[in-house]
Parts: sequence; structure tokens; C-alpha cells
Amino acid sequence: MLGTALTQLRYALSLASGRRIDVDGIERLVRDCVATVEEFGPASLEDADVLGGATLSDEARRTVDRSRLRHVAKLAFDTTPYYRDLFNHLGIQPDDYDIERLEALPTTDKAALRSMPEAFVNWRADPTFQALTSGTTGYPTSMWFSRYELDLGAALGAVASVMRLGFTPEDVVQLNISSRASLAMVNTIRGCQLIGCACFPVGLIDPDETLSRLATPVHLPGKKPQVSIITTYPTYLGLLVERARALEYRREDFGLEQILCGGEVLTTALRELAEEQFGARIIENYLMTEIFPVGGLMCRDGHLHITSEQGFSEVLSLEDHRPAQPGEIGTIVTTPFFPYRETTLLLRLVTGDVVRTVGGELTCELASLPATSPILGKASHAVRTDDGWLLTRDFLEVLDGEAEVPLPSRFVVQTTHEGLDVHVLTSAVDKEVAGRIQARLHEAGVPVRRVHLHDGRSTMPPSIPLRVDLQEASYRQEDGQFAVGVAP
Repeated sequence: MLGTALTQLRYALSLASGRRIDVDGIERLVRDCVATVEEFGPASLEDADVLGGATLSDEARRTVDRSRLRHVAKLAFDTTPYYRDLFNHLGIQPDDYDIERLEALPTTDKAALRSMPEAFVNWRADPTFQALTSGTTGYPTSMWFSRYELDLGAALGAVASVMRLGFTPEDVVQLNISSRASLAMVNTIRGCQLIGCACFPVGLIDPDETLSRLATPVHLPGKKPQVSIITTYPTYLGLLVERARALEYRREDFGLEQILCGGEVLTTALRELAEEQFGARIIENYLMTEIFPVGGLMCRDGHLHITSEQGFSEVLSLEDHRPAQPGEIGTIVTTPFFPYRETTLLLRLVTGDVVRTVGGELTCELASLPATSPILGKASHAVRTDDGWLLTRDFLEVLDGEAEVPLPSRFVVQTTHEGLDVHVLTSAVDKEVAGRIQARLHEAGVPVRRVHLHDGRSTMPPSIPLRVDLQEASYRQEDGQFAVGVAP
């Protein structure tokens, strides 16, 4: 216990002094957390923030955030070509980064990061790893990280996995995420190694093969008899549900306890279908390569809580980038803090992820962290109407619950002079089904003029790219010949 207390003290002193965090100490803390859980049982969420320290008052939090914002702004000005040129062009200084008037200072668009990633790299850092995003919303973005950042991110993630998610050394973790999501892949594998979990990447392979792997005993000494945890995207999870039903798998066929899901909109309907099919609880998270290690978790009341220790996050209006008011939608804008980030430095990055702000007093287990609604969709996919914005979630919450709409749901919204037309991929073209979907969309506040059903993607207009479409090929032997096969 003394060693754990000293680790926490060193951690706090590192943050106060602006120095690097002792990664070895955090790795020791992972081992202490594992031993504590083995002795006393799983920790509750209320007691899980072993590195958070005391809850700060609003005034104290503003003081801390102001200091850290100015610190990272000065570092970015001193060490990156992009921000030195930008600040000089605008005639501003790092000390101008005042939390009370952030809206007067520039945000960073992901297009700038995509076009010249090395211009954001700290020339004092030691970059060793380039991570690419999946590219489902545009050309992949590249980010550089140092070994220190990777080691620290994995150790912090391991602490959270043990204390918040209940990972144990007996768990068997399967990664069903795109191999292009290299940072998530590396971070999860390294975190599991620190905990002692068995962990293996599978990728976005044929869903039938994934289901077979989940249903097959692993026969590993000291581990659970089947895969107990998987991490994947909502659209791939939807495909797994669809194929599991078609192949008549039962929940008893699997040993799953948790399904970690993020990267896309996870609807209530899909959550309920997956929990029923696999007999596992769904844990929704918010992670993004560009703002790593800043992330978020869903609380029991359905709020998304983004960590405030590793970065400063805002929600800005879609129209004019002013601070969104309570109950208003806006895009998440985040500044990762030093010493968590030291290589690719970003100030007020516009993530493009849209949420609704939450007003009033919070009573959930994560009430000390800033809260928003779950992710509603991407700003680039938002549809403007006379009554406001429509996001991906507005459509998916209806479509994911329709039996005739195969998972993952695919749809296209077209704006006409007469109103909105929605094209939906279904198992059969039926006027009654179209009428029911249109009525349910109207009940959900979506002013649809007409619903068009399609029984094949070839007849539909181009739909929004989904992460499930990042499928990976494998070789299959058929009639003595090898052929490349991909998931349907």
C-alpha cells in the first residue's frame, strides 16, 4: 500500500511540475490494482479512479486547466512549425490561451493535420511510431507518438481496464477491430500484457469465422475456457448479431462477459439485441487516435463522460463554433495535455463528433467528469432541416430495431425541394414495411417525405462508409484451389 501511495504522489507531482510521468511507477500500480482486485474483489466505478485524486471545485479546475492549456500552447508555439506560423500570422501569444475566452482563439481542423502531419510534430520529441486512422470519414490521418507516450497510454489504459472494467489475468481478449487502427491495436495488446490477460488480434474477418472462434474453447492454462472479452465497432457487432441468428447460435454457445464497443453510433436497439444474443454486457467507450489518451466512458445514466485529466474538451456549436448551450448539439473540440502528449501537439482539435450538452446537476457515478449525450454522429454526415440538425443516431435508433432491416443498418438521406427522402437497405421491398419505417421516423422527429426500400446495395445511392466495410481478406481452400474470401 505504501508503494501505491508513493506512485500516486509522484504522479501528482509530475502533473504539478509539468514533467514526464514515471511510467514504471504506473506499471507497478497496474500490478497493485490486479493484486487488490484478486484479494478484495472488483472495484465499483465510484471507487475506481485511483489516479484522479480529490474532486476539484469548478474554480480549481479552471485554474488547473488554464495552466495546462498555456503550457501546451507554449510548447506547441516553441516546437512545431504549424503553430509558430499560425500564432505569428494572427499576432497572438501562448499566454493568450485563456480559458474564459477560448472562442477568440483558433481551432485546428483535421484537414490541416491530414495535409501536413509533420508540421504538428514537436522537434524536441523522439517519434518512434506513426499511427493512422481508419479513414472512414476521409483520407486517413497520421499521428506520431514516442515510446514514452505509448508506454504511458498502455499503463493508464491497463489501470482503467482493471479498476473500471474488471479485467483480470484470467480473461481472454479478442480484438475485432481494423488492423489499420494501429494505435488502438497496440495500446490494447500492451495493456493486456501488463494485466496478464491472454490477448490476440483477429481483425474484421468473415463474421462466421469470428463466431466460430468465440464458440470454440481456447484451452489456455490459467485462463477462462472461452474468449471472455471482445472489442469491436457497432457495425461489426451488428453483423455478428445478424450472422449468429442466421447460424442459430445460442448465448450458451459463448463465454463472453463483456463487449467493448466504440468508434461509431451504438443504438439502444443494437445494444439490447447483442446483449440478448451473446449474454454479455456492452461497454460503450469513446476513443480517438487524434486525441489519445483522452477518452470517455458511458455512465449508468447514459451520459458520455470525457476524461478531464489528460486533456481539455469543449462542445462548440455546429453553426459558428461558439460554446454550445445546455441542451444544444455541437462538436467535441479537444486539446490533449502535456505530459500525456509530447510528440504530435494539437490545440483545440475539431473532432467532428457531435454530441448534445447536458444541463442540470448530475447524480451518476461519474458526475465529477464533464458529461454530454452519447455520440450522435459525425458533423460531416449531419443533415440540416428547417427545424434543426438531424444526425446519424436519429435514423439508426429507428432502423436498428426493424426486423426487415439487416444489421448493420444502411441508409442514405437525400434532401429534395419537397423534403427528405430516405433510402434503406432491407431484406425485402414491401410497401407496408416502408410505411412503418416512415411512421416510426416521424414519431422520432425525423420529417421524412418518403422512404425508399432496396433489396441490394447496387440500387441504392452511395451510403455512409461504415467501419465494418474495412473487411480483411483470408485464403480459403475450395475444390483443391485457394481463393480469397471476405466477409459478406
